[in-house]
Amino acid sequence: IDRARIVYEHENYGEFCFWAEKAQDKPLFVLNALAAVYLTGKGGVQTNSEKAVSFLNDAIKFWDKEGLSEEDRKILLESTVRLGDCYRRGIGVGKIDALKAEEMFKKAAAQNYPAAQFSLGELCEEKNDFSASIEWYKKVLDNQLSTDAQKEETNTKIVALEIKKKKKDEEDAYAAFVAKDWKTGFDIATNLTMNGISDSYVSYHVGYCYSPTYGTDYPKKKDFKEAYKWFRHTAELEERSGDGIVECILGDMELEGQGCTVNTDNAVAWYRRSAERKYSRGCYELGSCYEENIVPGVRDNLASATNWYFKAMSLGHGPAATNAYERVVKRIKE
Repeated sequence: IDRARIVYEHENYGEFCFWAEKAQDKPLFVLNALAAVYLTGKGGVQTNSEKAVSFLNDAIKFWDKEGLSEEDRKILLESTVRLGDCYRRGIGVGKIDALKAEEMFKKAAAQNYPAAQFSLGELCEEKNDFSASIEWYKKVLDNQLSTDAQKEETNTKIVALEIKKKKKDEEDAYAAFVAKDWKTGFDIATNLTMNGISDSYVSYHVGYCYSPTYGTDYPKKKDFKEAYKWFRHTAELEERSGDGIVECILGDMELEGQGCTVNTDNAVAWYRRSAERKYSRGCYELGSCYEENIVPGVRDNLASATNWYFKAMSLGHGPAATNAYERVVKRIKE
């Protein structure tokens, strides 16, 4: 062992392995160092992952020993994480074993070892459990034993992971809303908060759930004000696109004072925006605004009404548009 230590300090790793493997009772330092050399091929030593794992398995037996020095305790934690990483990657253990890897990492993490906490973050990330991953990474940041380099790497991980998590959460909310699983979609989306949502379909359906108009089974407490906020957010997301549906809903809400004060000018503006996107009901409602003479600054409201009713008819709005068109044409003739 003494000879092995001397040659190791001089970075003669081949000779180190020769002398270290001759020893009967190998101390922790030697077991961990042998594993490192055989895993990485240090100093030109031929890699042998099976040998490395065998040495690591011997190293973790020291968990059962009492009275370890502080240096040996650190080496034991390093060996445990190294073995966990072998299980995680399927190196020298036959196949990947995520459960065994987690067991090793958690054993070391329980001793407040930053490298183990970081490895658990990576393991959870690989399983797409981004929330758990971020929690483990935050433990690294809060750990007084973490080095500046560890904290810097962890910060980079968290930033990238929060973007991934947001994207996955939005995808999960989208899928839930498509399946009419209102509770799951609503809970995921509202946890993201309004500013965290960039998908107009998701934003729209949060407003849809809040609105008393549509009668979804969740949430139980409906709220026009919240519905209005989410529909407005959806309209902002669809500023250069969209099918005109949410704009038409906002027109209804402005006209009826649902979640906002009554504002006919705003209602007309939303209906116009909806109609310009060729939404049939938007055309119909804008025609109604003209017919009812609530569009400011227009001399020939009925002529404009017939134009928008006709567009609603051509877009397939149905009998309501046809009846309205015929009614207004008759009024004009009279």
